[in-house]
Amino acid sequence: MSDFTRHGKSAVILLLFISFAYRLTAQSETHRTDAWVPDNSVARVEHANGYTMISGSFTSIGGYSGGAAYTDMATGKSIDEGMPKVNGEAYDIVPDGNGGWYIGGYFESVDTVKVRNLVHVKGDKTVDRTWKPNPDSSPAVLKVSGSTLYVGGYFNEIAGQTRRYLASFNITTGALNAWNPDPNSYVEDIELSGTNVIVGGSFTMIGAVVRTRLAAVNTTTGTPTTWAPSINAQVTAIALDGTGVFIGGYFTNAGGLARAGVARIDLTTGNATTPVLNLDSSGSIYDLEIAGGTLYLAGYFVSVNGVARNHVASITLATSTITTL
Repeated sequence: MSDFTRHGKSAVILLLFISFAYRLTAQSETHRTDAWVPDNSVARVEHANGYTMISGSFTSIGGYSGGAAYTDMATGKSIDEGMPKVNGEAYDIVPDGNGGWYIGGYFESVDTVKVRNLVHVKGDKTVDRTWKPNPDSSPAVLKVSGSTLYVGGYFNEIAGQTRRYLASFNITTGALNAWNPDPNSYVEDIELSGTNVIVGGSFTMIGAVVRTRLAAVNTTTGTPTTWAPSINAQVTAIALDGTGVFIGGYFTNAGGLARAGVARIDLTTGNATTPVLNLDSSGSIYDLEIAGGTLYLAGYFVSVNGVARNHVASITLATSTITTL
């Protein structure tokens, strides 16, 4: 009996030692926001004379920023290291109207706060711990209008309720609204036009109504309007232009006419209009923006209307001229 007890104690001590050693060597689940990150692989680490030296294939080392960075518009440099770190990918960021931000993407935490895929960063640069909608998959686009936050993306559940790919929140209370257009597939972009939300994506239905990849949804009822342009493949980006909307994506036909990757659709008729813009045969658009009478395109393409442009281009809308960036 004494031998059994003695060996038993030895086994317990050994297990405790192994457990302690494991905790010392195991990787922490918490991201260290003070860590420095190389831009490529590290092959060797040496510590001597009070210094830790690393070598490898990298060309620069910078501070850990997470999936989002607050940068200066003039210099492009990070200017606020105190912003919370998104420990994952950020797909869209919009101001909340009160000095803070909403961030949507694919992540499990921001700084040390466990929050999944959608977060509110307050004006004091702290994570809003009282608002955690935790969508079951990633938002792709966020838009704020007055006291409403619109969220579109790849989710089926948000704030503990079923909402397929499109939802809205009351910013004042943080509550999920009853508004539920219910598209049958992904929403990639959102724009606001009067009392309607223009949505683009992969869907072919909004609720029980046929709408192929582009639709206008009433902001109060959530039902689609009679506007029904036909797009033959995914819409990934939208930019409003007065009486029309520019769309970008993977399509080859939009609004009844051949259009490769970019089109302007009339907001009344749903038909394609001028200017006529076509990407190369394998081209696609990831983002569109309009500023100062110029349409900016970003995506995966090597030409626009036969003019060589690698992945970024701009068009003067008044003359339909492809400009030099």
